[in-house]
Amino acid sequence: MGKYLIKGARYVLTMDRERTVYTDGAVLVDGDRIVQVGKSAELAARVTPDTEVIDARDKLLMPGLINAHLHLTQLHIKGCTTDFFTPSLIPKLHLLEHTQDEEAAYYSALCSCIEALKTGTTAFADPGGYATAQMVQAVDVSGLRAVISRSLADFGTVVEEPTDQAIQAGKEFVEQYQGAAGGRVKAWLSLRTERMVSNELCRRIQILAQELGVGIQSHVASCRHWIDVHKEAFRGLTPVERFHRSGLLGPNLLLTHCNFLTAREADLLREHDVRVCHCPTSGFILGMGTLHGRHVEMYKDGVCLSIGSDNAGASNFHDMFRVMYALTAHRDHHYDACVFSPEDILDICIVNGARALLWEEEIGSLEPGKMADLILLDLNRPEWLPVLNPVNNLVHCATGESVDTVMVGGKILMQGRRVLFVDEAEVLAKTQEAGLRAAEKAGLLKTAAMRWPVR
Repeated sequence: MGKYLIKGARYVLTMDRERTVYTDGAVLVDGDRIVQVGKSAELAARVTPDTEVIDARDKLLMPGLINAHLHLTQLHIKGCTTDFFTPSLIPKLHLLEHTQDEEAAYYSALCSCIEALKTGTTAFADPGGYATAQMVQAVDVSGLRAVISRSLADFGTVVEEPTDQAIQAGKEFVEQYQGAAGGRVKAWLSLRTERMVSNELCRRIQILAQELGVGIQSHVASCRHWIDVHKEAFRGLTPVERFHRSGLLGPNLLLTHCNFLTAREADLLREHDVRVCHCPTSGFILGMGTLHGRHVEMYKDGVCLSIGSDNAGASNFHDMFRVMYALTAHRDHHYDACVFSPEDILDICIVNGARALLWEEEIGSLEPGKMADLILLDLNRPEWLPVLNPVNNLVHCATGESVDTVMVGGKILMQGRRVLFVDEAEVLAKTQEAGLRAAEKAGLLKTAAMRWPVR
């Protein structure tokens, strides 16, 4: 980290309270913080001999994207889920998590971080796995910012643990890893998914979360099937209603999917300021009925709606530009071209993403005093041109390939699309080797086999 002046950007999207946009804009960074944002000519006066100047001509400068739901250690199931509905997929994910070796888990996590970084994500939330040391190590090496949880389940699954044991495991994880990677890791608690956690675990995890001052993540209502399973196990109660009765709902709770909520459940989320992560591209692959959810209505009602890419067996990618674009499918579903405007979508990804991770005081906008988490996009690409409205083009035209430079906490992690912290080619080769090994051990190679003859 040093002192940088990033100047001459064709546009700076600050995402501040007024959503200020600067032309010929600049950002001054000192250490891990933003010092000033404004016009290039104004900020040039503050350059000192130790300031490194970065030319942002033909670039768009903006806060890093925030992925509110990404599974680091499930990369090796990529390509193994064709024609799989989610009830058939879950056991395979659990088997993969519990059979892959530490090296495979680490390269799954590190390769996921590289993909996220190269497509403009600077912070993300992983909702819970078991290879926690490898997950934290990958985030540390990558330089990214992350919320990480240790998966907890005590009911109705092959990966369940006794309630006391699960609570202790969650507590030890938070105490060990909170503030790791120089403060770039937040350690949270996790309730794996609605149908795998008892009322007692829900109640006690919320108490523990408040004692430790951390958040909680859980998967909820991803498809109708799992809601039916939940209702059968819990006397007809829907997931959010049961969470409410268990005292779990609150602003420190991040619920992912929420595809099939009742009107009352949606109201409960709003009343208790629960944060929601929508994963549209995940639902598209697995046929979960994602677009039938109340996400549009919840957003209009003030629920903190964020977005995520989910796992490599669902979306199959971590490019948040593609996830943002996927939100526009709600326009077709609602017969309304005004649903989720480009401005709304950027707010959902970045501003609400920061809120969902309980990190809004430090990230999610370019403002003095905030962390220097930012990206530069190359506007001189065919998919961008002509640039008449950069916000429209960003959401409707761009992909992660537009990302030229990434900075997190004042440290440049990628420049000119070259990753600076590792030998990317070596990581990719080792990820391929580890992926084959993990898939074979989990019995996934037959599942991934091509239908066409291979000669």
